[in-house]
Amino acid sequence: MSDNGAPRCTGGGWVLPGGTGDTPIIDAHYHIFPRLGSQPEGIPPALRLKFWQYHSREWIDFWRTDAGEHVGKRLLEFASHSIADMPDVGFCLTDQGQAEITVDGVTYRMQIYPPSLTNNDPTFDACWRMVEERALPVFWFLDDRALDRVGLFMRRVAELDEWTRLHPDVPCVITHGLVPAAIIHQIGVPEELLRVLERPQVHAELLMPAKWPDYPYPESRKLLRRLRDRVGAESLLWGSDSPYGMSEWCIYRQLLDFIRVHCDFLSAAEKALILGGNTVRLFGLERSAPRS
Repeated sequence: MSDNGAPRCTGGGWVLPGGTGDTPIIDAHYHIFPRLGSQPEGIPPALRLKFWQYHSREWIDFWRTDAGEHVGKRLLEFASHSIADMPDVGFCLTDQGQAEITVDGVTYRMQIYPPSLTNNDPTFDACWRMVEERALPVFWFLDDRALDRVGLFMRRVAELDEWTRLHPDVPCVITHGLVPAAIIHQIGVPEELLRVLERPQVHAELLMPAKWPDYPYPESRKLLRRLRDRVGAESLLWGSDSPYGMSEWCIYRQLLDFIRVHCDFLSAAEKALILGGNTVRLFGLERSAPRS
């Protein structure tokens, strides 16, 4: 793509020049948070580190700090769902989005976030003011990192089924690509979840890289095609899951090109809806005054 056709940031999203007007590109799933380990109040620092370690228990990519050797093992996994049973590995957050642990006298480094992750930016202050001032759609996270992960996930699907039945006028979004990466290869996308997604007020985020690591994700394309055929492109939102996705899976442009280039079964109109049009409608952004 030439420079004239490259996406450009407007400060509130991305636009892709072309056609009779700009097609918005809006990332529906992007994490923004303070510098890792910097929070001085609230949760005690030692407990916060335990939460970070628990969150990382399924990690499989580590590097020995003494030799730089890659180790593909679940060094943080343990046979319990209690944080009190976690192994003592000296888990600590370091710099450039990394953490370190020590197992059997060997220190390992793990790249949790991209190396560029160092701090927040006041550019996003306007976003938080908007969240406070507007009635925004409800985003649902159905995962539960416990031993019976499938059972608890299906229970939450049933709860969401009941909630969406009782609140048909409240728009909502099922986040993290519908099914967590840890169990999608075991259960696929259950029929119970697809029936919820068929409801007109329910949408789903497409976060595919974490589930199938080989770009350009042929299995993800099969799933996306199935979702498009079942519920329509109008129900689907593109999201990058950054900065997680850029830690090891691919670069940001590749996340966009997964839809723009590699999903050739989608029409241009469907790509525009998934990459930003549906989010514009969901948040009522078409009613906002255009930027000068």
